[in-house]
Amino acid sequence: MKSYRMIFTLGLISFLFAGVAQASMVKQREQSPILFEVTKNELIPATEVGDSVFYYEPEELICGPNADQETPCLATVDHWETICFKGDLEDVCPAFEKLFNASSEQLLESGAEEDVELLNCSSETGITILSFNLISYHGGPNVLIGDKLIPMCPIFFN
Repeated sequence: MKSYRMIFTLGLISFLFAGVAQASMVKQREQSPILFEVTKNELIPATEVGDSVFYYEPEELICGPNADQETPCLATVDHWETICFKGDLEDVCPAFEKLFNASSEQLLESGAEEDVELLNCSSETGITILSFNLISYHGGPNVLIGDKLIPMCPIFFN
């Protein structure tokens, strides 16, 4: 009879620990950032859009005769390659909206001669795809990044 009580007690304790651990993991996931910059050894929470009109050379752009803010040059190269997301798919586009708004605000406050504008974010297919503008206020061309694929963050980073 004592062995049944001991087994029951150990089972109950294990169940309680599992519940606490799961609740802790859910809470941690809710609090953790969704978008990350990928470095060689770690993931760093993304705080700004990692691209700029200043990164682009003329040969990396396809410009029409009327290229301006309404019709920007299409980039043939993506300089912001290190972004990834962790978390629930339905939270990804709202996170990108926040990131682009924060980046735009930072650029404005710092006196930068450029801005960023999220045009489209879709994750309907299970893969997040972005399109965005890099807007120049220094006389250079505006840049359109079309159909940028955002991968899931590597699972070996915690």
